[in-house]
Amino acid sequence: YKVCQKKVGMLCVCGIKEINEAYEMLSDENERKWYDANREQLLSENKKKPSNTTKHEEEEEFDIIPYLWPWAFNTFDQTIFTKSLQKDCYVCVDDEKVYNATFMKIAELEGHETKQIPRFGNSALSYLFVQKLYYFWEGFGSICDFDVKGISNADVDHLKSLARNEWEQNVIRLVAFVKRRDPRLRKYAHEMAAKPLQANNLQQIRNDQMLQRQKEKAE
Repeated sequence: YKVCQKKVGMLCVCGIKEINEAYEMLSDENERKWYDANREQLLSENKKKPSNTTKHEEEEEFDIIPYLWPWAFNTFDQTIFTKSLQKDCYVCVDDEKVYNATFMKIAELEGHETKQIPRFGNSALSYLFVQKLYYFWEGFGSICDFDVKGISNADVDHLKSLARNEWEQNVIRLVAFVKRRDPRLRKYAHEMAAKPLQANNLQQIRNDQMLQRQKEKAE
């Protein structure tokens, strides 16, 4: 009974998550436009694992599109991490698919030393480091040399430029996609929004106390 109850609970959570994610995408004009333009590719990608089967294939081609789809990850809940992923955030449908690993793969393809790349960390990561993380990736610019095969030399440079621009836009779009859903930033924004209200409430309490003292003195 307990196992069945747990499974039902997980199904309910997943159902609520799907509804919330659909609302998130529809409520954001840029995400909605992008989804409409790429819907067929996303639906076809969703039928297969968003990964490459061998290391050689990964080096040849890395498909970023599946990770730009809300259902690419399962949850932000750290309690379901496997032992091998306890330091990583953003658990995806398959345990080995983590957004931290996705961005490390992008850095690797760009020829960056991954040790120097900010990691996504977990919920305990301070806002300062979270801010540093997104600052790094929001300024992304590709240094890759894009191969264009079967094209005349006259068109190579133009097509390389188009390919680089598309890659850069997709990476930056992925950054915005993850940032918008990062619970650490949502928590920080909520705390910042609450501070003026707390300050106003505190000031109101002080004003009421002062008026009460003045009233007591007058009596």
